Amino acid sequence: MIQDVTPWPGGTSHDPSGADFNELMAQNIPFCMISSSQLSTVNLNRFREIIIPSAQNQAFYDNLFPDGSFSSEISSWVAHGGVLSANLADCASAPDAGGGWSFSACSTDASSYTFVGGVGHVGDFSNDNNIVASSSPVVTGQYGGDDAGQVDDNGCLQDLDCWASSSHAYFTNLPDGATVILSEQNGPVFVEYGYGDGLVIATTTSIEWRYDYFQQNFQNLKLLANEIGYQNFKAMCQEKDGDGHFNGNHGKGHF
Repeated sequence: MIQDVTPWPGGTSHDPSGADFNELMAQNIPFCMISSSQLSTVNLNRFREIIIPSAQNQAFYDNLFPDGSFSSEISSWVAHGGVLSANLADCASAPDAGGGWSFSACSTDASSYTFVGGVGHVGDFSNDNNIVASSSPVVTGQYGGDDAGQVDDNGCLQDLDCWASSSHAYFTNLPDGATVILSEQNGPVFVEYGYGDGLVIATTTSIEWRYDYFQQNFQNLKLLANEIGYQNFKAMCQEKDGDGHFNGNHGKGHF
């Protein structure tokens, strides 16, 4: 996991390292956590999965998108069979966040950086998200462990709507064959697509905000649990060259 800022901290029932950290621990998935400035020093070939959390600062996005294009190291890693889960809700109000993956980020003049496969985004805060691919494991929750569950679209502060905001942007320029999982009125907000031999799962939803929602009775863990569980399932299915072990800050893993 590459994280500079805890996305939307505030859930008193959870570890202060953030929603993604908590859900990885809940699913007993071994992982390492680095900052964006450490990316160039890490051998990505040790890993099957990478997670990028939402709501980061500008330095984070500039490190991951040097000169406006997504990291060639991560893109190459995906193309060779890695599974990238990218939570790309930017321009967030979280403490120490507020960065964006755009030129002139978070302004009316913003022009999107380029993500894996040429994908871009347009800032558009929406409180109304809709299910497009009802059979996707991101929706059904079949791989997400104890926190997972069926995602429904049936009212405010349930699964999808009224999270102030439910999504921060919509994706543009999706590659052929991409699966749109969730959308808002102007475009996709949760997608899945192949890139080379690997897979990208990406969202502009406020997926960690609802997980660590400040009103504990309304915390909604399902969408993030579903995403992480599905990513882990897909990574285990990928054919990877090599065979060995790594020791992470939060456990051990096999590659």
